[in-house]
Amino acid sequence: MRFVTHTLFLILPLVLAPRVWAAPQKNGELMYDVGKRFETVVFEPRLLATLPAVGKSLFLVFSGLGCSECDMNRSIYIHSPSDAPMESGETGDHYSHPGKYYDYMSGELVENVRMFVGRCTPAKDSVVVWFSNARIDSGRWSKSTFVARVEGQTLVANFTKDRLISIPAALNAIPRGSCREVPGEKFSTEP
Repeated sequence: MRFVTHTLFLILPLVLAPRVWAAPQKNGELMYDVGKRFETVVFEPRLLATLPAVGKSLFLVFSGLGCSECDMNRSIYIHSPSDAPMESGETGDHYSHPGKYYDYMSGELVENVRMFVGRCTPAKDSVVVWFSNARIDSGRWSKSTFVARVEGQTLVANFTKDRLISIPAALNAIPRGSCREVPGEKFSTEP
């Protein structure tokens, strides 16, 4: 009998344990502040930071996959739960995830993206800033800087030529605890 008892203890956890592979996860849920939840339209969301807003819920900065079982790379999303529901993770507003992007056919590096969140600029307002160095058609490299910030209740995101917004300025803000760099990942370009 002793053998049977031990066998039951080994089998029960396998039968009662939930199956991780059973069904694909639907749109992911983010937890923020104390006990607040936000239902996204992306798969595997990861909260990275928040941006304060005036008179509404803060903006959540998170990464996620726009679709399940597809060739889309992980992207960055910025959304306030106070706003209308998010559009599709595939076609709605989303931004490049930091990291190195390699051409899916040749394997050559085609873009390097760095991303910082917090008070990372000389203006010291809370922002998300991307620094990109991408290979253009001529084979030369082109640098660009893209900034997302909240103005009142609105997210404003655009390219900037402001030379004060730079990688050295962002790196200098990190020791003050007001800025942090989001780690990059390795990606291939999407076909």
